Formats: sequence, structure tokens, C-alpha cells
Amino acid sequence: MKPAIMPMAIGISIGDILILIVILVIGSAFVRRFRRRRRFQLHRAMYGNAGEVEVTALIDAGADIEAQDKDGRTPLYQAAFLGKAETVAALIKAGADVNARTKYSQTPLHKAHGAGMVAALIEAGADVEARDKWGKTPLRVVA
Repeated sequence: MKPAIMPMAIGISIGDILILIVILVIGSAFVRRFRRRRRFQLHRAMYGNAGEVEVTALIDAGADIEAQDKDGRTPLYQAAFLGKAETVAALIKAGADVNARTKYSQTPLHKAHGAGMVAALIEAGADVEARDKWGKTPLRVVA
């Protein structure tokens, strides 16, 4: 891990907005760098304690909200899968595609956890009839 990226990764992982802001002031080019397993910093934020403030700061610094990892998962897909409601709201507000598909043709709605998460995605225009690689709709996946 490069020295300049490590503090940013730590800031994102622990949800420390102060560390994140300092790194973003140094330069937003670090935001767009790949991480292990082809994940961007915004993807990494989904796995730590980063909330709406941290995610919004990354987006404002130029993080790609439509970046896909090697399996085609976007940050919105990951946030929905992990049940991060405020992060999902921030990504939707920033214009994330609620119907973006993975390499298995799944959308964030296919993996959303919780009624509130499902409602937020549907309200934002998620296709409830979207079929994945196996022909399953989001309702069929959770049933």
C-alpha cells in the first residue's frame, strides 16, 4: 500500500471524517486509485464505518459512483447488500444508477436488506421486474 493511500484507507475504514478531509485536501487523485481486488475507495467505504458524511466527501472529491469491481458491483449495490441505509440514500441523492447490473445481471434491489432499503430503491426507480442471469426477479431472490 502506498504511504499516501494508507491514511485514506484508514480514515474510510474507521469512518474518521477528519483523516478523510485531510487526505482529500492533499489531492483527490488518490480517491480514484484502485485498491486490492479492483475496488475503489468508495467501494472500500462500504465495508468500514463510513456513513453519509464520509461517502458524500468522497463523491465531492471525484469518486466514481458508478465504478464497478471485478464482479460488476457498484458502491450502491454493496451498500444495499450490507444494509447501509444512510449510505444508500447518499448514493441515490448523488445520482447513482439504481438499476446498474452486476456481471450476473443483478441490481441493488436483488440484494437489498430490509424493507426500508427496498422502499428507498423502488422510490428511486429500481425495476422490480428486473431479471438476473438465472431469470429471477428481486422478489424471487429474497423468497
